[in-house]
Amino acid sequence: MLNKLKAVRDKILKMHEVREGNFYYYTSFKGFVSMCQGAYSKKQEAESVNPSLSSRPFYPDFFCFDADTFNDPREGKVLLELSEHSGNDSLRGLLSKVYKDDEIDKKPFSPPQVVFVGCLVSDRVGDLTIWGKKSLKKNIDYDYIDDQLPMWRDYADKGKGVCLGVKIKSSDGIPVYRVSYDERDQLMAIDAICSVLRDINPANIAKFGLEIREVIDPIRFLYKSKEHSYENEARVIIPCSLKKGRCKYSIELFKKDPSDPTSYRLYIALKDFFFKNGGTITVGPAFDESDYIFNKMVIVKQVHYWLEKLNLSGKVEVSTSRYSIRF
Repeated sequence: MLNKLKAVRDKILKMHEVREGNFYYYTSFKGFVSMCQGAYSKKQEAESVNPSLSSRPFYPDFFCFDADTFNDPREGKVLLELSEHSGNDSLRGLLSKVYKDDEIDKKPFSPPQVVFVGCLVSDRVGDLTIWGKKSLKKNIDYDYIDDQLPMWRDYADKGKGVCLGVKIKSSDGIPVYRVSYDERDQLMAIDAICSVLRDINPANIAKFGLEIREVIDPIRFLYKSKEHSYENEARVIIPCSLKKGRCKYSIELFKKDPSDPTSYRLYIALKDFFFKNGGTITVGPAFDESDYIFNKMVIVKQVHYWLEKLNLSGKVEVSTSRYSIRF
């Protein structure tokens, strides 16, 4: 039963997989500096062991967080909500029942699986629909995928941030998947999953509920509602077991506010992710030219400062947003 479910999951993941391409990451300027500081710490540590390494480039890491701690309360729930509200179709409702069965949640928990997700923007034209067919989207300017006002507003400190462009090659082996915003595609995924669940004895669903969830969980984060389609998102999705020795990544605890334990988040780092294959940095539109401290050119200088520190000068193209705006 679980093997059949895994086969369906793997098929869906394969349909969303993007093996290579250009991707973009919007972040605050503070976040960018923190990433560079981490890379510079690696440089200092390497130099202390072998001074001859001082001239080689050092690359910032990319952090993927526990997806169940994302700010959006609907994150990972689009399929479950659609399953629950699919009219009188009892088959499609099976998926939501797996996540709402009280008997499953009453069982003792072994160290659970965590799905780590890192969010990027894809430069691929079109969106996945109907299990892999593409439809052209009109609401995105693909000539300026690294300079989108909605993305600056929502993901880069209201425009006082940067957009990092990175090229991923298939040889990098990074599991990147396109997000789908199309309800037809989502219903087909639900139908595929439920075609396996319907053959399971209800008593076994309760018995193996946690194992079923672990199989399905990575799929949940492939889908978002259509109002987010402007994001044209691609995601690094990495499920990891918390059992000792079962995850090849080092799982760490990020303390957003050390005084508030509820703000802690699990994360993993993809080492040397940014700029290994070249890249770009675009400075956001809300750095006002009239601001003596934080105008665009001051930020550009600081960006170049960090590139120089990491021996990345000449490998990364730096530009500023074509806009000048405050949100």
